[in-house]
Amino acid sequence: MKPPLRLSSMMRIPCTFIFTHDSIGVGEDGPTHQPVEHLDALRALPGMMVFRPCDANECLEMWKHIMEENSLVPVAAILSRQSLPTLDREKFASASGLHKGGYKLACSSNGGAPDVILMSTGSEVHLMLQAHDALTAVGVEVWSLSMPSIELFKSQKGNYIESVLPSSCRARVSIEASKGDCWGSLIGVDGEHVGMNGFGASGPMERIQMEKGFTLEAVVDAARRVMKEQANTKLHANSKKRERTFDREEASAHRRSFEPGSTIFWQPKAFCLPAADFAGASDFALL
Repeated sequence: MKPPLRLSSMMRIPCTFIFTHDSIGVGEDGPTHQPVEHLDALRALPGMMVFRPCDANECLEMWKHIMEENSLVPVAAILSRQSLPTLDREKFASASGLHKGGYKLACSSNGGAPDVILMSTGSEVHLMLQAHDALTAVGVEVWSLSMPSIELFKSQKGNYIESVLPSSCRARVSIEASKGDCWGSLIGVDGEHVGMNGFGASGPMERIQMEKGFTLEAVVDAARRVMKEQANTKLHANSKKRERTFDREEASAHRRSFEPGSTIFWQPKAFCLPAADFAGASDFALL
């Protein structure tokens, strides 16, 4: 499949490739049938737009985008084998946000700046929302993003990206059943990726997901770690800021002491060093 994918990208042919069985959710089929690196490989193709919808609503919006707005690039539609629940869009944001590539699917009720940002695609969005509820229940301000097309999201204007992924919040966690190399630009150096570091295994889907770390506890723990890291970073930054303020005040005091007409007092100091450092000197040499 790689040659036609590459050629369609080179030639800018707006065809649609449909890929199913997209993760370790194909449990019983084993690692030979469980893609791990494929999402990263598809996203690495210049000119290829990848969509991985999380439910029927996003799937519908994906087809609308392909038919109405896309006329220049090929599209890879990544679909799950297992059944996925349809999100209640009266509770969550409209799936029309897919046309921006990524959008705020859910925000904690108090509406403040986020303490942590979760982001995901496809079947893992439902795990992300479980973590969202668990963190919100203990008072954490959480923004949960659905990111069906990373490429399309990155192509948006800066003010939209900032409204969805504010630079002030560096505590970020991505959740996806992929190796996750393409998430680095979104989660940053302080973020974490809950994903795949190796091939899958054969067995029931629920057991494989637990063994590979796709659990509520794993996502919540990752969120706590990145929040702790952000708190430590801010504490360090504030400490350095206080040091710089002190240095400026001290420098200002020194400048005032050298103003024209001021009296400067200087007290010389004597330093004693061992005589062994000075050939022919007595017990101690006085400098």
